Amino acid sequence: MSVKERVHHLVNELSEADLLVAERVLRGLRLPPEEPTKPTPEQRRAAHEQLQAAIRGKVTTDAYFREKHEELAREEARLRGQEEESR
Repeated sequence: MSVKERVHHLVNELSEADLLVAERVLRGLRLPPEEPTKPTPEQRRAAHEQLQAAIRGKVTTDAYFREKHEELAREEARLRGQEEESR
């Protein structure tokens, strides 16, 4: 029996949970990917422009936190109202 056949036989006997572990182990045995090359100035500029385009029209961090603070305050008031009604 070849090594490949023995491994196939072992795999067929594994539970589903063990198969997930075996898959991670086998993926870890692969050769590491080649080192990425340093991006060119054109690639960096294109990535920067892409990020800027994605950010346009988005909510600022301060506005996001202000909105979340207001949501929490409304939720707390709602919960307080429910507590008072149940008494």
